[in-house]
Parts: sequence; C-alpha cells; structure tokens
Amino acid sequence: MRFALRPKTKLAAIACFVVFLLNAAGLALHMHSYGSEYHTLPFYPSYLTFRGLLLRPLTLFAFAAIILYLLALFFGNRRSTRSDLEEVILVLAIMSTTLGLILTAAFKF
Repeated sequence: MRFALRPKTKLAAIACFVVFLLNAAGLALHMHSYGSEYHTLPFYPSYLTFRGLLLRPLTLFAFAAIILYLLALFFGNRRSTRSDLEEVILVLAIMSTTLGLILTAAFKF
C-alpha cells in the first residue's frame, strides 16, 4: 500500500486549497463590506433553508460516509494500479467536499 501522492495529485490538491483560500477571503470581504445587503435579496430565504439542511447532523453524516468511502477507495488494496487521473479525481472529490462544508459552516450572511 502506497501513501505517497503523485506530483500531479499534489499539484491538484494545492490548487484546490488555493481556491478554497481565495473563496474564503472573498466571502470574508463580502461579509465585511456587504453583509446586511444580502438579507434583502430574493434568494436569501432559500439560502438559509439550504444552509440549514446542509448543516444538519444526518446530512453531515451522509457526507462523512461518502468521504470515508472515497478514502477507502484511495487507500484500499487494489490488484491493479490506479491511474494518475483516478487519483487526482479521488483526492479532489475528498478535498472539495470537506472544504465546501467548512466554507458553508464558517460563513453565514
């Protein structure tokens, strides 16, 4: 079992984390600058409903199960080797799900 990431996967993971940081910085800037204006937008009640549904314990448990399944695919014993593209897709799916939930939980307008 190999735990080291390939260079393409490392680059994709770094790029995903950079996008996460840029998104977090943009959201923080918008919260600071335009926070109260979002409450008057027509989609704001839908946003609050969706955010509430996404952060419920059962939904978080479902996302955790998906992430654990993807980790089992990534670290599981396989008879054939995994291609670079498969590894990149698995790592990005795990990272984007986790970081997206962190953004959703951290920023409420």
